[in-house]
Amino acid sequence: MAITAAFAGGIALADNGPAWLSPWGLLFVLGVAWTASLLARMDRVSTVSAVLVFATLGALYVSAFEQREVRWPDLADGRGVTGRVLIHAPPEPAPVGWRAIARLQAVTFGEREPRRPRGQRPAARAGPSATHEAVGSSITGLVRLTGRGRSPALRVGDEVAIRGRFRAGRLAGNPGERGERQALRRRGLVGVIAVDPMGGVTVERSGGLSLRGAIAKIRGRALDAILQALPPPRSGLLLSLLLGVETHLPPEVYQQFSRAGLIHLMVVSGTQVAIVAGALSVAARLARLPPWVSAIAITTCVMAFTAVVGWAPSIGRAVLMTLVAAAGTLVGRERDRGATLAAAALSLLALYPSVLFDIGFQLSFAATWGLLFIAPALRRRVAGLGPRLSGALAVTLGAQAAVAPLLAAHFQSIPLGGIVANLLALPIVAVLVPVGFAVLPLTIAVPAVGAPLLRMIAPGLDALMWIGARFADVPWAMVVTPPVPSVMVVAVYAALGAAVAVSAGSWRPSRAQRATAWAVIVVCVGGWYEASARPPSLLTVTVLDVGQGDAILVQSPSGRTVLIDAGGEIGAERTGWDVGRMRVVPALRRAAVRRVDVVMLSHPHEDHVGGLPAVVENFPVGLVLDPGVPHPSPSYARFLRLIEARRIPYRQARDGLRVELGAGVALSILHPSDAAPPLEGDQVHARGTAARLTYGSTAMLLTGDVEAPVERYLIERGLPLASQVLKVGHHGSRTSTSVEFVARVRPQIAVISLGADNAFGHPHAVTIDVLTTAGAAIYRTDRDGAVQITSDGTAVRASTYRGAVGAGVR
Repeated sequence: MAITAAFAGGIALADNGPAWLSPWGLLFVLGVAWTASLLARMDRVSTVSAVLVFATLGALYVSAFEQREVRWPDLADGRGVTGRVLIHAPPEPAPVGWRAIARLQAVTFGEREPRRPRGQRPAARAGPSATHEAVGSSITGLVRLTGRGRSPALRVGDEVAIRGRFRAGRLAGNPGERGERQALRRRGLVGVIAVDPMGGVTVERSGGLSLRGAIAKIRGRALDAILQALPPPRSGLLLSLLLGVETHLPPEVYQQFSRAGLIHLMVVSGTQVAIVAGALSVAARLARLPPWVSAIAITTCVMAFTAVVGWAPSIGRAVLMTLVAAAGTLVGRERDRGATLAAAALSLLALYPSVLFDIGFQLSFAATWGLLFIAPALRRRVAGLGPRLSGALAVTLGAQAAVAPLLAAHFQSIPLGGIVANLLALPIVAVLVPVGFAVLPLTIAVPAVGAPLLRMIAPGLDALMWIGARFADVPWAMVVTPPVPSVMVVAVYAALGAAVAVSAGSWRPSRAQRATAWAVIVVCVGGWYEASARPPSLLTVTVLDVGQGDAILVQSPSGRTVLIDAGGEIGAERTGWDVGRMRVVPALRRAAVRRVDVVMLSHPHEDHVGGLPAVVENFPVGLVLDPGVPHPSPSYARFLRLIEARRIPYRQARDGLRVELGAGVALSILHPSDAAPPLEGDQVHARGTAARLTYGSTAMLLTGDVEAPVERYLIERGLPLASQVLKVGHHGSRTSTSVEFVARVRPQIAVISLGADNAFGHPHAVTIDVLTTAGAAIYRTDRDGAVQITSDGTAVRASTYRGAVGAGVR
């Protein structure tokens, strides 16, 4: 295991470590350590040298791997693309429309085209230029095809002509966030092609018979059989358990399982592989098969199961461990649990080094390590409860203890309710999965016979949903933790490993060593918790990257926090994507926010209010400020219901209202005003909130989506508008940010919150010209990611997530 850990450490250092820990830096350290070991003839130094050897090999390997990895040039992102592809995996349902995997054969790029508003006719396509054609000539790899409406009739091996637009994937926009582009690369995909809705896919040559095609056909028939045999949400839950298809599972059920700590059941993982392998092992023993026959049968069935459900890091881990164990049985070697787990990890890292940073990979191996090493130690401690209860409790606690540090680091939360929920749910899943796979072939072949049998497991599915719903609502089900640095995660696993060694008797520390260890743990944990709870020393305003929308976090040196809007979906598009749950809540937790003292809504359009329900559900809120503009937005209605249900103090935002945030920081509402005359333009925007945040001699003007008529009204009233920082109104639209208004504000820094290639043409060239002429440094969340403004009361400073501190005009 030490070899695998060292190899993984080298990969991590090469990807995220300091410059001196590059492969060449590690080689230098290795040379020094090896020289010391030869001179001193010390075994321990030699051991350190061996670890450094494999760490260096890991760093060198990942560097070489990245150099030969297929990458599309940045020039391709956002361009129209035409060409031919070979269908690698057939279409499957997506939240809106369908998606498939294809291998590129020949592509040609057109000009970059901005997204157009829905209903607007596309402009005539520009022919590909020679430069674009040259770029496309060397491009290969797998891409994800996506489309709206009904999925086309495509089969594995079909040669298809496509027309659409290429996306390399959204980059991470907020600190600590995982970007879509990195996630695609870790799945072996070079990007996404959104095919045109009219004639974007044309089959030129049908594929012949192939193994992959046969597997895809079986998977498709299994999906149809389950959907026809069971009503929703039962069918969606069974599809998640058996095939890992989540698109038919209602979002509220998925969220309940997530909060209850049962989300690992919603994706096909090592749990399902272990259940299948365990059921086959029991069947082999009952049939009294010879060990070598049993090993071959189990391996064959597990490989077939993996082919049908698809590959994921956790499945790869379980399959490789099954193969290693089967190989040991065939050659008559004794099984070593640690060596088996390490061999599986090393194999996956050798196949694709960046899988190390996949959360599924990390959680799967951590949970398995907990089952193999922590669970036996715990079982000895609770042996008095009886063999069955002690075994179930030890397995659950062992797995939860092993994944808790990773959950805290990635999600700033630990599902304590999952301990009890898993005790109740896992026995049900252990029956549902093998029974479901046993009945499914009959349901596909003879629906009239198999469907009634499949419906017999409906009570088990209902029981699972009941467990998820009940434990999702338990107050202590989810414990929120402060942000956990990587070094703390490593230290926790070192402590767990030491505890396992002590329990197993392989290490017997003295009393002084134990006392010292406990003292170090208490000091480190206490220092980390205290440091994470300490508010920033400066006023910190973070304009989060939420795509086409607004979300602004204000953190006062007093520790009080304000959240202004929280992003959301735009226009009439409804994909089920909850930007509040997926991006805003994690960003707040990574910023060590435990309570939101004030939530201020600028106006109830979806791209501002859509993420607020998730915020209210996940954080205590002290006060809600709302302009009170009636609007049919579904998220706004849900937001108001949550405010009432949780009895959160509510006030309408009106001019003259001042909210003190401590330490001299204040938020003053400038608009709307009950005395204002009817203003032109969008009435929701005209009655939206504009505010001014002040600290010492510095100020930031927060304009929401107010437009030029409101700007003129604020000027006419003679309100204090001068501010070093301007949050540009309406995402940089030409309807806002008038010349007169900017002249009155005199901003040094202008921040525009918007999405890349949005359908509205934001920011408008006129707006950029106005701000540039005024001498403001322009920052944009579509290019820079999150923009952070800090102030000590006398001066302001801007930094960006993707750029440098004090970067200039963008």
